[in-house]
Amino acid sequence: MDSTTTIYIQHQPEHGPDAAKDDAPDTPLLILDAYNTAWTRCFQRIKSIIADIYQPVASEIVDTLETIDFSLLQGLPSPELPVITISDLSGGSVFLDILTTRVDSRDFLVTHLYPTEASSIATALKNIINGFVEGSGDLPKRKAGALAAFDLSLLQAWFEDAGQGHRLVVFLHDFEQFDQHVMQDVFYAFHRRLPRLPLAFVLLLSTPLAPSYLQTMLPRSILSYLRPQHFSVPGGKPVLDSVLFGTFFDPTFDLTPIPGPALLDLVEEYYQTHHTSVDTLLNLLQVAYFEHFRADQCSVLMHETPPFVGAGGLRFAQALLERINLGKTPKKQKDDWRRLSSSTSALVHYIDSIRATFIQHAKRTKLGFALLRIVVDCVVQNGRRVKLVEKWRGAARICRAADSGEGVNGLATALRELDHSQLQDLAKRLHDYFEFAPLEFRQAQVALRSKILSLRSAPERSEEHIADALEAIIGDLLKPFRDATPIWDLWYTGGETFSFDLINPAFRSSVVAGLAFPHAFTSWPPLATDPASDEDDIQTLPDTSILFRGYLKAGKMINVYDWFDSFRVVLEAQRDAQNLRDNPVKRSGKRQGCGSTKTKGVR
Repeated sequence: MDSTTTIYIQHQPEHGPDAAKDDAPDTPLLILDAYNTAWTRCFQRIKSIIADIYQPVASEIVDTLETIDFSLLQGLPSPELPVITISDLSGGSVFLDILTTRVDSRDFLVTHLYPTEASSIATALKNIINGFVEGSGDLPKRKAGALAAFDLSLLQAWFEDAGQGHRLVVFLHDFEQFDQHVMQDVFYAFHRRLPRLPLAFVLLLSTPLAPSYLQTMLPRSILSYLRPQHFSVPGGKPVLDSVLFGTFFDPTFDLTPIPGPALLDLVEEYYQTHHTSVDTLLNLLQVAYFEHFRADQCSVLMHETPPFVGAGGLRFAQALLERINLGKTPKKQKDDWRRLSSSTSALVHYIDSIRATFIQHAKRTKLGFALLRIVVDCVVQNGRRVKLVEKWRGAARICRAADSGEGVNGLATALRELDHSQLQDLAKRLHDYFEFAPLEFRQAQVALRSKILSLRSAPERSEEHIADALEAIIGDLLKPFRDATPIWDLWYTGGETFSFDLINPAFRSSVVAGLAFPHAFTSWPPLATDPASDEDDIQTLPDTSILFRGYLKAGKMINVYDWFDSFRVVLEAQRDAQNLRDNPVKRSGKRQGCGSTKTKGVR
């Protein structure tokens, strides 16, 4: 997660100290290990998918940097400063990591500049120069004051001494936030050094209209010195679908827990409506994984079954048996339940077997997801009655159709809108899906591949037969995940989701409440704070809360002096009360002494 992510995990007393006594001593650690294992596999899979999506763009950008000609082109009055703009609406830190990794592997010298490091032309040039030469140990020795820290002659001398054969690249992050007047001067200064100082700028923007943005930001006189090239990072719904289908619904990749329609709806809505970013998508999925493991201690069984030893282990086994028995079981299985309850090794073997059963069931369902996605994409691309397949567009909708038991009912109706050549092309796509799959997977699906291959050779006027056959094939695969095993909810979230406050908490109101009533946050059980008692207990509050309460009561009529003066009065009263508690005898004697002196004065 990046540093701007805020996650709120609500404290629930009923799952607190009392509940912990019933757990096996190492259950929390085992759950954490299971979560780390699951999330690490999920994260690495997503990174691999994103890398495949972004690598072509990153490679094209790096190739462009390598082939830049810094010399004076024929017909131009002066060399042009190379500027590459990247419209990155979704890649975020993931795309930047991929790009910088490829750049660092080539003969480039790279530095990064952020808006806060370019408040003036001198500061910007100084930070760019330091980014290249600082810590390199190759900076030419010079007398103090010979060259200013922002003098490009310093960078020129360093480059001629140590940087020959390399190209200099400056990444400008969040380019829209830079001061445009400062950047105009920076571009002009480096333009004057061409071609002796071969340097290119890479501008990272969040706007999709990079060319028009540069034309708006920079005057024509500066634009005439630049040679801009524009690139866009893939984003939007296609990237989201690739990540969700490739991570959770790929039959060649076993990953649990599998998100259900409720969770997928939340992820898709937040990604498309609020923040179209891969970083945001990763944050959402990580919180969902964490909440799934936090909410259910049986999630420790996600990947392997620990031995049920000790009193805590036996209590865990008993709770697990009660959970398995929640559903109705046939009478013929009574002996099995007796055996499981009398032998922990039998219970371990049973959990391992139903885990394997769920994984096999999930593989078939995931294959149905993959084939249905190909079919829906084909119908949409051909523009034939798109509304007929709307209920299967996206991972959440397919998952909901599978869970409801509706499956692919009505798919043949949409396929009948395609002509024979289009259906033949669809059958070819389905067959090619298996051809590019791993060998082990292809061998396990020989019968299914034969059925699809027969559809490719179907004669003319067999459109209805092909449509019905495809619906039957996919319908046989797309079965509800919950039908796999008795405790399917360990490996599938189903209708489970998490509160939106976990990923987007109202932390401002929480901070305000914490400042106003700190004891309600630090005491256990929580105290109900009575506003009428504010004056009585204000001396027991931290200094920040005293200041904040004074601010709340101040309105618009009090000035800063009165505010801090009232703060001083409270602190003095607080100090006097503390002294009285620490030295009651001394304080009492002091008051008596004052009284006797006063009596002498009267006499």
